[in-house]
Amino acid sequence: MTNRKQRENELLLCCGTTEVSPKIKALVAENLDWEYILKTARRHRVMVILSWHLQSICPAAIPQQVLTSLQKALRKNIHHSLHLTKELLNLLPLFEAAAIPVLAIKGPILAQLAYNKLGLRQFSDLDILIQPEPVHEVNQILRDNDYQPRLHLTPAQETLFLKYDHERAFYHPEKSIKIDIHWSIISHKFSFSPHSKTLLQNPYHVTIGNQKVPTISPENRLLFLCAHGAKHNWNQLNWIADIAPLLKQQSFSWDKVRKKAGKLGTKTMILLGIFLAYKLFNAPLPPELLKKIEEYPKLTLLGKQVEEKMLTDPSLTSNNIYLGTMESRSDKFTFWFDVIMTPTAREFELLPLPKWLEILYYPILLLRLAVKCSIIFLSKSFASLRLGAINLKYHEDNR
Repeated sequence: MTNRKQRENELLLCCGTTEVSPKIKALVAENLDWEYILKTARRHRVMVILSWHLQSICPAAIPQQVLTSLQKALRKNIHHSLHLTKELLNLLPLFEAAAIPVLAIKGPILAQLAYNKLGLRQFSDLDILIQPEPVHEVNQILRDNDYQPRLHLTPAQETLFLKYDHERAFYHPEKSIKIDIHWSIISHKFSFSPHSKTLLQNPYHVTIGNQKVPTISPENRLLFLCAHGAKHNWNQLNWIADIAPLLKQQSFSWDKVRKKAGKLGTKTMILLGIFLAYKLFNAPLPPELLKKIEEYPKLTLLGKQVEEKMLTDPSLTSNNIYLGTMESRSDKFTFWFDVIMTPTAREFELLPLPKWLEILYYPILLLRLAVKCSIIFLSKSFASLRLGAINLKYHEDNR
């Protein structure tokens, strides 16, 4: 990773997982830009694991103001993580009593598996996977427990929303807890989306406290994390940091991963996530898999793009990475059709329509996109004109 903050970025990478790097002390001893380190750690959501490393290894070498910020972040995250975990353990019996199979994904599960400590991974909400059929019943259970839907829908809209989207958010105002209910871990419109029914039929259990929590299998977790990172163009370091310790533990079957990736058509998507964990966090890989990755020019190119932009460009907004990992033309078409034509929560909020008028959501979406694109175009044009005027004035003043 080559940029003017190379030492600072190297420190962030050394502190990204629970494995202790011998380089940390030497890096901290240098004259570092701590403002940059804290700002970048917050953006990439690795502030807490950074704090844990620096407080454990060399607290006396950290400027006091920086150390105070790190200590505060760690304490706050431990409290928040335990708060969310307790709520998850309270909610699971409610779904069980209603005979609704659920799986917890990410959140406390990933914190326990990847970091072995609930407080060392930053997560802001709870993610629960269900089948599509009991969505209305799950919504009612959450409402009965004082959760409010972020999006208020009529019964007809709820049916449409189930068709177009794959998750719905709820919020508890008193507890300050957000829950995302998923009926698919990846949008069901894509060929690489595993069916929720299959995942729920084969749960994997993780013990948190004295309670066994159902979740997805190690192989499906790896596939999901790689697909999730690709969806967001790998613009946050913590998504790669989550994968690296899972590869080091090797609590899954590589053969199963390969078969699932091949069946779902996600080979590039999965290999990119694994490759990034190997490159940035030294995650161990079987020699034959590493050889396959190194002989895959497209993968090397995508990995280089992510690596170059991740800690140098705060706004990795291009969809090139996600699209580059898609192996079928139909998935790429689905992506663009989804962006341009599929109604979003915003359209449902703007105008509640009965089912027989749902077709009107398409022109509303197109109109909103046209207005948004026009604003962006005009803003950029205005910024260019303003920059030109500043440059002209500068040259005139310095004649």
